[in-house]
Amino acid sequence: MKRIKKWLAVVLAAAFLCASCGKANQPVKIGLIVSENTVVGEEIIEGASLLVQKWNDEALLFGRQIELHIYDDGSDPVLAMEAYRKCMAEKVLAIIGPSHYLPSLAVMQAAAEDGIPIITPTVTQEEPILFGKNCFSLSLGASAYGKAAASLMAENHSEKTAVLYDAADAQAKAAADAFLAAADSVVLAETVEDLTKAISKLINAQADALFVPGNADVVSAVADAAFNMGYQGEIFAYAQALYEEEKLHILGEFSVGSADKAFLSAFFDLYGREATVYNALGFEAANAALSAFNVAGEKNLKADEKHFKKLTEAFYENRFAGVLGEIAFAENGSAEKRVVLL
Repeated sequence: MKRIKKWLAVVLAAAFLCASCGKANQPVKIGLIVSENTVVGEEIIEGASLLVQKWNDEALLFGRQIELHIYDDGSDPVLAMEAYRKCMAEKVLAIIGPSHYLPSLAVMQAAAEDGIPIITPTVTQEEPILFGKNCFSLSLGASAYGKAAASLMAENHSEKTAVLYDAADAQAKAAADAFLAAADSVVLAETVEDLTKAISKLINAQADALFVPGNADVVSAVADAAFNMGYQGEIFAYAQALYEEEKLHILGEFSVGSADKAFLSAFFDLYGREATVYNALGFEAANAALSAFNVAGEKNLKADEKHFKKLTEAFYENRFAGVLGEIAFAENGSAEKRVVLL
């Protein structure tokens, strides 16, 4: 908590120096709602604060300073709504967060009614637009991983691909469907209800690449059974399985080896340690908002329904730099971004 307050002071200090400036130079405000006393919340704050400090230092937003207003929701929907009302009272132009699922549901529903742009950095929403056109999700959903697995298999020159999934898991089913729509040369799509039978089919089909969507337990069980039964191909998954095998590849949104070196260096200089995926997501969420403000133009940096609409439109028009490459938002409000092997 001390570390958070220290860097919040750094972010706000320059903005307060402009308190006596004219109206045109008033600071631009962003709300950040997270669970401060969690690793996820604290690391989102660090990443977002780094980005805001960069924009302030370089005067990238029409020469105006940026204030990051941070509110703790305690992972509680009721407290999250209190934080949301404080954000609206402060006339922020966009909200980042909340960082956990139930608070995000409550706040996104309220934001959809008010029209203010909101982007959740860590809570996966397959169709954020179902809340409202102004709702965005930065963390990749299951469908995105399904498409990414198909793409990586193609890059790996896989000739026969397959997918095994738990039909009772809606997210795994969505990932499997997305994979089947995007993959080439699929020779098997099977559920894991009878795992031994499914693996036998996999081997008989001579698949050289297998996608296993779902949680870590499913991935571990499938990988263990497949390799023990003689499967010789590669396995791709997006859950960090407690199973080690060089042919088991885990997909993810952040890798130090693949991340932007300027981001990694700036983060280390400020915090004295290596960045994590949640630091990266906080950084990217803040960059999504501020770069959209630039697209919208200074005349639209106003906290009312008319200008919220203009800012929302700018989110969809915007293409901005993420730590792994360019990011954009699809028509459903979900992020389109690079996926890497961890």
